[in-house]
Amino acid sequence: MSSAVKDLTRGNVYKQILTFAMPILLSMLGVWCVLRMIYIENVCRFSDDIRLICRASPITGLIGSVIDFLYYKRSDWVHGFDGKAEGTR
Repeated sequence: MSSAVKDLTRGNVYKQILTFAMPILLSMLGVWCVLRMIYIENVCRFSDDIRLICRASPITGLIGSVIDFLYYKRSDWVHGFDGKAEGTR
């Protein structure tokens, strides 16, 4: 059997994909959807100015980018692809 098939059968590939993609998906769902909806809901209560609503996308995009940047700078995500056990680094 090839090593790719062995990795698939052991679940290593899925673990590596989730290790890389989960923070991005969480920040996209949490910041880009939930935070954006909270922002728009609160802005609509206080003002009818469409410019404030149009600012939701850049503001939440910036916050999501900062969260992703901080995750990748502070986590040891590169070594998650080594295939080594957690305690052997």
